[in-house]
Amino acid sequence: MVNNQIEVKLDEVLKKLAEIDEQREEVIKTCREVVRLARQLIVAVHRQVKDEEALEKLRAAAEKLKNTRKKMPSIYYTGCAPSSLVEYVEAECFYAYVFEDRLPAMEDLGVDPSIYLLGVADFTGEIKRHLYELIKEERFDDAEKALKTMEKIYDKLRTAAVPNALAQGLRRKVDVMRTVLETARRDLLLMRRLGNLEKAFEAAP
Repeated sequence: MVNNQIEVKLDEVLKKLAEIDEQREEVIKTCREVVRLARQLIVAVHRQVKDEEALEKLRAAAEKLKNTRKKMPSIYYTGCAPSSLVEYVEAECFYAYVFEDRLPAMEDLGVDPSIYLLGVADFTGEIKRHLYELIKEERFDDAEKALKTMEKIYDKLRTAAVPNALAQGLRRKVDVMRTVLETARRDLLLMRRLGNLEKAFEAAP
C-alpha cells in the first residue's frame, strides 16, 4: 500500500517544486528588469532628461514585482525582489527630487517601510553626484540646497532607532552617508570660495 503511494506523492511534490521554480525564474527576470530600468532612469535624470517613458516602464515592472508579495511571499521575501525595489525607490526619489522638488511618500510607491528607508538612504548618493554636477555648472545655491537635503536625510536616519533585523544594511548605509556628506560639504565650500576668488580677481582694476 505504502509503496504504491510513494511515487504518486513524490511526483506531486516534485511537480509543485517545478512550478515554484518556474515562478522564481519569472520573479528573477522581473527583478533584473526593475534594476535595469531604475539605472536607466537615474542616468537620464543626471543628464537632465525627463524620460517619462522610462519612468512608466519602471513603475509597471515594479508593480509586477510588488504583486508577488501577496501571491508568492516565500519567493518575494527570500529572493531578489526587496533589493530590486530598493533601487526602484532610489530612482523614483531622484526623479521626483530633480524634476518636481519633492520626496515621494512610502504609500505612493507601495513598498514596505524597510525598502523605503533603504531606497531613500541610497538616494543620497545620487544627490551627491547631482551636487557635483551643479558645482561644475557654478550653480552654488542649488548645490547648497542639495547638500541640505542630504543633511536632513542623514540627520533623520542617524537618530532613527531601527533594528538591523527590520532594515538590514541601513546602519552601514548611514555610516557611508556621513563620510559622503562630509566630503560634499568640504568640496562645496572650497569651490564656492574659489568661485568668489575668481570673481574678485576679475573685478579688480
